[in-house]
Amino acid sequence: MRNFINYNNTDFENLTDGVITKELEEKFHFEIISMSHIDTGHVNKCVVVETQENTFFCKISPLWYKKSLSREKWCLNKLLTRKVLVPKIVGLVEDNNENIPGHEILVLEYIPGKLISQLPNISDDILEKISKVYCCLHSFEVKKFGWLDPNFIGDKDGWLDFLLDIENLDLCRSISKELNKKINFLLNNLKKFDFKSLKNGRLLYGDFNLDNFILSLSGEIYALDFQNCFSGDPLYDYSIIIDKYPSFVKFLNSEQKIQKRLLKLYTLRYLLTRISYFIQKNDFELTNFYIKRFNSVYQKLNII
Repeated sequence: MRNFINYNNTDFENLTDGVITKELEEKFHFEIISMSHIDTGHVNKCVVVETQENTFFCKISPLWYKKSLSREKWCLNKLLTRKVLVPKIVGLVEDNNENIPGHEILVLEYIPGKLISQLPNISDDILEKISKVYCCLHSFEVKKFGWLDPNFIGDKDGWLDFLLDIENLDLCRSISKELNKKINFLLNNLKKFDFKSLKNGRLLYGDFNLDNFILSLSGEIYALDFQNCFSGDPLYDYSIIIDKYPSFVKFLNSEQKIQKRLLKLYTLRYLLTRISYFIQKNDFELTNFYIKRFNSVYQKLNII
């Protein structure tokens, strides 16, 4: 059984602006004029730092998410080689630093603009551009599957090994007998699929959200937030996208479209990770939100 992950172990209460400023000034020799906090996402502490020369976007990781920003830096460098529009990397403060030990800081180019999620209408042109980011990401082969280890090759020998390894699974099972029954159904059905054709993993985004794409002032779309990337079946990524935005289905190829049952199982697998995260955070509102989505997908699966 996987170890219990304490998602509340952030230690963010000790991360004052003063210690963050000190680490950035020592590492990058910034002359910081101001620092403003951004309320975004559920994991990192994010700040915009204005210096004498420029403005930067900085992410600080919680204690429980080890090496996640090292992984994001690695992924961003991969995408930059393929000319994908992502923020340029200024630098990384590793977790063995002196001022905020255990935390990483990723410093990126600041992209002014508007989040795609905030646009009143999302055109097919925008959806197609986002889909191309995924096609590029999925073009990178990874030796193994699952979360990328320090050598970025994955920590599982098989894709099914990852699918069956869910954080805090016992806590999810304890929510209700009904949910426990559905979890068993999900895991048993995943075991029925033959994943032997997946001899290598592909780089996956892992947590699709239109908040992670920004329309710049020049009209270009930039992709953000790759710390959740891991290795697996590209269809897993698309299952997450289509669950939230069904209109994305037109950008799938025919082979992916016909695997409707597997798409739904992947969606359930993803939603279970969300339930696992939020119940451990004691966020009952979002836990219930994802349980409702899980139940809705489960009902659709039974009529396929």
